[in-house]
Amino acid sequence: MRAQAELIAFAPNGTVLHYNDTYEGYLDVDPSPRGESTVTYVAHKELPSEDCYQTRKCTEIALQRSNLTTGHTETFYRTVTPRVSSSRWHAVDRINETHFVVADIYLDRVFVLNVSNGRVEWAWRAKQEFDLSSGGAWPKDWTHVNDVEALPDGRFMVGPRNQDQVVFLDRRKGMLENWTLGADDDHSVLYEHHNPDYIPASEGGPAAASAEFGGKNGSFVASAILTVKNLIPGIVVNGLIYVLPSWVGFVELAALAGSVATALV
Repeated sequence: MRAQAELIAFAPNGTVLHYNDTYEGYLDVDPSPRGESTVTYVAHKELPSEDCYQTRKCTEIALQRSNLTTGHTETFYRTVTPRVSSSRWHAVDRINETHFVVADIYLDRVFVLNVSNGRVEWAWRAKQEFDLSSGGAWPKDWTHVNDVEALPDGRFMVGPRNQDQVVFLDRRKGMLENWTLGADDDHSVLYEHHNPDYIPASEGGPAAASAEFGGKNGSFVASAILTVKNLIPGIVVNGLIYVLPSWVGFVELAALAGSVATALV
């Protein structure tokens, strides 16, 4: 069994408000509309071999909702996947009370799950767009799709890390080529990024902020993407602007009047 992870919330005075170390990993912790002190997340842990079906190793995946004030935790969906390495769901985002969109590392896909009945109601597989020679080793950790975000307009922003890209999906049209940022192994644009977050127009976007892997010491840095033109410094990719990160610190991005941005290191 692997070491346990920790889900911790702190009160404004610095004291521990909530603590949970039941699982080996907690990913994509988001506020829940059920209350200002409630969060949802996806958790995972390796199961004992006797609890696995037809495989020697397997992983439990749980979608949970925790009230950080009362300490009450509810598991509202649970499943088991074969294997342990690269078999988990890395991100889950709420669409409504019964539907969640999932970034699934195990099957290299993004899908909409109805948690009330366990049905997959829509799915996009990376094989629809990417060649198997791209990214990581097929089939164990090919895309390492580590983020999905449900946008207000119905699209999904997705981060297939090993393809060095951030892509946008439309449920009818599939992957929107003119919104794709980055290219496989082109590390001048994206380098094994992690958990991109969408920034809406109301908060200075459209834009996305992401952590990415780089530098000889394997450090994480922040990077940013903007959908405005004529931004200097930056790289224009399909009409999108990518502001290059520094390998030694965080890049702060300030968008002014939707047309000018400055990167401060």
